[in-house]
Amino acid sequence: STAYILLSGVKSFYRYLARKYSIQDVAKDVKLPKIPRGFKKDCLTVEQVSQLLNSLNENTLAQLRDKAMINLFIRCGLRCCEIINANIEDIGTKDGQKVLYIKGKGHTEKDDFVVLTTDMLRILDKYLVKRKEYIDKSPLFASVSNRSYGKRLDSSTVRAICKRYFKNIGINTPRVSTHSLRHTAITLSILAGAGIIDVRDFARHTDINTSLRYIHNLQRLENAPELKIDEFLKKNSSKEKDEIIS
Repeated sequence: STAYILLSGVKSFYRYLARKYSIQDVAKDVKLPKIPRGFKKDCLTVEQVSQLLNSLNENTLAQLRDKAMINLFIRCGLRCCEIINANIEDIGTKDGQKVLYIKGKGHTEKDDFVVLTTDMLRILDKYLVKRKEYIDKSPLFASVSNRSYGKRLDSSTVRAICKRYFKNIGINTPRVSTHSLRHTAITLSILAGAGIIDVRDFARHTDINTSLRYIHNLQRLENAPELKIDEFLKKNSSKEKDEIIS
């Protein structure tokens, strides 16, 4: 996907040069790579989500932080970069509803938001009260180690934290990552009955076709022809046996 985006930019640039200055378009015959179909990461099942959330404790500051972070992933569908860039001051109120303002993918300002439910606010409040010493501009999720206390978490640390909790409930595969939690949130919103427009707004997808992929993925599994073939073979095999016996 990255190669596709970069090469598309290069090809567009040389097309512009050829049109503007009548020079040779040296990128004309460069073929763009095919973008893989489907998702690179799996989402969690409803049972796995329940196991994960039930495995989160509140005994220490680190545990409270991890619980708040993982719940934001699952309940609000945040990306890893959105989790990392979030500040305490980004928690606000919009039209009477508590929200977390975020800087979406490719944005320069925190001009988007996710809704914070009562349960999500309760989890966040417990974590922030435990932190005690902080100022409004502090990162929402910070290190609690003595060496780097209060410093913003980086992506590798967030991935390591999530991976540890995955392993705790028996999930140890490269196809499940922090981004799987976002996939899970979007999938859960569809299973819970959210409409496609609401799903797009919730996931902050620029193209609604990206949201439709989630619905297609669910329908592909639910109406899998492989299952129908299996049922057909079993049904017809049993008919043949009955005919032989009779």
